[in-house]
Amino acid sequence: MKLKEKKINIFSVLNVLRERVHDLNLIHSRQKEIESALRYSEEQYRVTLDSMADAIHVVGPDLSIILFNKTFKKWMRILGLNTDIVGKNIYQAFPFLTEEVAKEYEQVFTTSEVLTTVETNRIKDTEIITETRKIPVLKDGRVIRVVTVIKDITESKRTKEKLVESEREKKLVLNSICEHIIYHSPSMQMIWANKAAADSVGLQPEDLTGKYCYKIWHGREEACLNCPVVRARDTGLAQEHEIASPDGRVWFIKGYPVKNSKGQVTGMVETTLEITKRKNVEDSLDRLNRALLKSNERMRKLIMKDALTNLYNLKYLHEIIEPEFSRAARLNQPLSLIIFDIDYFKSINEVYGHVFGDLILRQIARQLKKIVRSYDIVVRSGGEEFAVLCPATSKSTSLNLAQRILDMINVYEFGSKKQKVKFAVSIAVISYPDDRIFSNSMIVEGKDLINSGYKILSKTKESGGNRVFSCESLTSGKNADSGSAQETENTNLLKEKLERLTKQANQSLIESVFAFARTIELKDHYTGEHVEKTVQYAVSIAQALILPSEEVERVRQAAILHDLGKIGISEKILRKTSTLTKKEYDIIKKHPQIGVDIIRPIHALHDLIPYILYHHERWNGKGYPYGLKGEDIPLGARIVAIADVYQALISNRPYRAAYSDHEAMDIIDKCSGYDFDPEITKVFLDILK
Repeated sequence: MKLKEKKINIFSVLNVLRERVHDLNLIHSRQKEIESALRYSEEQYRVTLDSMADAIHVVGPDLSIILFNKTFKKWMRILGLNTDIVGKNIYQAFPFLTEEVAKEYEQVFTTSEVLTTVETNRIKDTEIITETRKIPVLKDGRVIRVVTVIKDITESKRTKEKLVESEREKKLVLNSICEHIIYHSPSMQMIWANKAAADSVGLQPEDLTGKYCYKIWHGREEACLNCPVVRARDTGLAQEHEIASPDGRVWFIKGYPVKNSKGQVTGMVETTLEITKRKNVEDSLDRLNRALLKSNERMRKLIMKDALTNLYNLKYLHEIIEPEFSRAARLNQPLSLIIFDIDYFKSINEVYGHVFGDLILRQIARQLKKIVRSYDIVVRSGGEEFAVLCPATSKSTSLNLAQRILDMINVYEFGSKKQKVKFAVSIAVISYPDDRIFSNSMIVEGKDLINSGYKILSKTKESGGNRVFSCESLTSGKNADSGSAQETENTNLLKEKLERLTKQANQSLIESVFAFARTIELKDHYTGEHVEKTVQYAVSIAQALILPSEEVERVRQAAILHDLGKIGISEKILRKTSTLTKKEYDIIKKHPQIGVDIIRPIHALHDLIPYILYHHERWNGKGYPYGLKGEDIPLGARIVAIADVYQALISNRPYRAAYSDHEAMDIIDKCSGYDFDPEITKVFLDILK
């Protein structure tokens, strides 16, 4: 029994042992699986670390290096350091580290917080910026190691700095622009505004963010009608429009849509320029242009009229003859011209004086107006020479009128109660289309009518005068040879050569006058320098007034010659440092007239005479030589006047030092409406500013 029980116990023990062996096998198998998984995990961990671009190393509590990745190893080699550093203290691995690094690790181990630092390092003359993150690894709430990640942020840092600098520059540029620049959301809220926009309403740019422009600038509860920014949003196209605000300011606004890659409008850029001053200037220019037109019309009438007799002058005859001739040719109507010259009139001036001669010329003009028809044009074409243009008048009728003029002058006693005289006259009559000058030539232009008339008048005077000649008188008495083609050709060649030589002589004379004006500097150094700058100011004003180019050129030439008359003033007076006496000042006041007298013989410079003669007249009528007032002063003279005075103020003179630009501008401004045209003054001051 005992043996049987003993066998049973042995089997039980064996069974237990088998179970234990089986359990151990299971445990061993499980352990292998865990070890295999752990190795796999470590390999994955190592592969992950080595694949990272950042340099990574792990530090234990004693600051020894536990492991590192390939990038860190690469950095070590670049630094020329030993890569066999596992288990070594960080100071052994990196001899160049400071004590601050140990304090940083101590801080992470103590606080369990990530610590990030940025450092600038130099490796082989290359500056590298790194960002180091010390990340704690916790176990049971305690830091058991620190993972250190070093990242090269050189490029990103520089890119960020460039972006910041770019943004700063863009902001600086936008804030330096005088135009208002605003970025709107689609709902019309302002996202960003530059300084000019904010300054216009006394705010800071950030104060405008989220506001609505139509409330801030225009005092409205909704967008302005035809607002270009709204239209840009709705149409997807750039728009522009002028809008007036309640305070009277006028704005020129442009709206530009900002679109995303899908073409959807995500915002709008608004540029706004205040054009109140420009609109005022444009209005002023319109007024000035209208005044200029009126002034030019008055000037034209003055230019076209003879001041002594109030008849039209030769310039007007040359202007009116072409349209009258064209009308006669188009309507197949006759056109006649009567030209007459008082014989030996110069002897009247020599014997009785010019005053008596002028009286007679006025009396002849009055008698002519009584004889001719109301639509006949009476012209004083020269000193003692007159012409009558007779539209729609046949040759026979014009001959009768010419005979009546001859009879009237022969019979009438001209002069005063004390002295009376009688005259003989030479009269020429030419008619279109009846008259032919030569057998092979016809009158084809209005100027041909005038030239033919003078030829006939010359023939009349050669025959003794005091008679009426027509075209037949010019050709009568000539033999067949006298009208030969060769003589005609020679005459035309001589005439063309004479006209060419005359033109060349006039051009040379004009150039000599301008050269003469430059020589004044030798006599008066101030005048020489003064003229140069006066010309610049005068031309700038004329261009700002948008005058025609030919008018600007006349102003320029007048500014060059305005002090030409000083050539006739004593150097003693011009350079005097003390106050001028009344007699000396009266002499100075003669220089505009002297300048005009110099250029008067040059026909091509006649348009400059009013500008030179009147450049010392003043807006209030207290100038010289004639005391003209306001718009009676030619516009060109008003321009030269203000340029002349301003340049004089900022120049050193013998009797005083120069004023500063600011002082001179104040003086000019105060004299506006007294000495100077107010509109021109405003334009000039804007130019100077």
